Amino acid sequence: DVAISFVDVITAGACTDAYTITRTYTATDNCGNTAGFVQTITVEDTTAPSISSTLTANITVECDAVPVGDNSAASGSDNCDTDVAISFVDVITGGVCTDAYTITRTYTATDNCGNTANFVQTITVEDTRSPSISSTLTANITVECDAVPVGDNSAASGSDNCDTDVAISFVDVITAGACTDAYTITRTYTATDNCGNTANFIQTITVEDTTSPSISSTLTADITVECDAVPVGDNSTASGTDNCDTDVAISFVDVITGGVCTDAYTITRTYTATDNCDNTADFIQTITVEDTTSPSISSTLN
Repeated sequence: DVAISFVDVITAGACTDAYTITRTYTATDNCGNTAGFVQTITVEDTTAPSISSTLTANITVECDAVPVGDNSAASGSDNCDTDVAISFVDVITGGVCTDAYTITRTYTATDNCGNTANFVQTITVEDTRSPSISSTLTANITVECDAVPVGDNSAASGSDNCDTDVAISFVDVITAGACTDAYTITRTYTATDNCGNTANFIQTITVEDTTSPSISSTLTADITVECDAVPVGDNSTASGTDNCDTDVAISFVDVITGGVCTDAYTITRTYTATDNCDNTADFIQTITVEDTTSPSISSTLN
C-alpha cells in the first residue's frame, strides 16, 4: 500500500490573486523509496469586479447644491477580492457660463489584480436663480436741476447663491418734462451674476427748476432825461445768471405813464431775465422824461 502525499510551493505573481502553485505529489513505499509527480497550477484573476451605487446616474442640480463625491456611495464585489477598493474621479466640462457646467463623476471598483468596473454619474450643474440687489439709495427723490446725483455703481450691491462677485451696472432713461431743466431720470441699477441672471433696483429722480435766475445791469436804476434824450432799451445792458441755464434770455418792456404835458412823462422799463423753465428776475429802470428847454423863435417881421 504505497503512501501518497503532496506539498504545495507558492510563487507570488503580479498581484495578490495571481500566483503559481507548484504541487508535488510523492509516492512512498515501505522502504522509503519515492517517486514524484509535479503539477504546476497557474492562478490568474481576469474577472472584473461588479459595482453598484445608491446614486442616480443622471441628475441636474443648482450650482450651490453640487453633491460632493463620496466613495461610500458605491460598493464593489469580486470573485476573489473580499475588500474591493472604491475611488472616483471628476471630469468637468464647461457650459455656457461659469456656474453652468457638467461633472462626469466616475466611481471605480478595483480588485486586487487591477481589474475594474465603473459607475458613471453625470451631474448637470445649472444656475437659474437671480441674484438679489440692495441699495443705500432712496427709490424716489426730487432734486433741483443743479443737484442731480451722478450714478454710482457702489451705491448698490448684489449677492448670489453661487457668484461671490456680482457685477453692478446702471442705465439712465430720461423723460422730458415741461421745460429743458425739468425732467425725470429713471435710473436702473442691475445686479448680474456669472450666468447672466439679473435683479434690478430702480431709482426715480424727479428733476425740477424752481430757482429764479439773478439779473444785473450796467444801467442806473433811476434817471431823469430831456425829452430829446430818451435812451433806447437795450437787452445787452443787462445780463442773467442761473443755477442751471447757461444762456439766460434777457428782454424788456416799457410802461409809459403820462405827466403834466405831452413831453413830460415816466417810462418804467423792466428788464427780465428768464431761464429755461420760465423762472424770472427783474431789473427796473425808472426814466423820468422832462421838457425844460425853451423853443427858439424866428420871424419875417421888421
